[in-house]
Amino acid sequence: MKTFLYLIGIGFAFVFSVSVNAKASSGEIMTMCKSTVKESVDDVARIRTSKFKEKASGTMITFRVSSSNNQTRKVMCTYANGVATLADPIQFASSTSQ
Repeated sequence: MKTFLYLIGIGFAFVFSVSVNAKASSGEIMTMCKSTVKESVDDVARIRTSKFKEKASGTMITFRVSSSNNQTRKVMCTYANGVATLADPIQFASSTSQ
């Protein structure tokens, strides 16, 4: 009986260790990068995904970030090793409404 319980304990430990080391899904990566953009860029009105690339070194996502004063920025987020970081904005564009 003790051996049986011991084997069940090892089985549970194996199951939980595999799930902890699981890779993050693209949805989780997208959510983490969007929240990083919202924290770093002031006056965000809308965030749209422009590019999404997965590489061995990490995932790179380019967002088009619109503000309430009609400015649009392209911001690149890099996700690697569980950390989302932002690069400097690639382009600033001002659009005027008539």
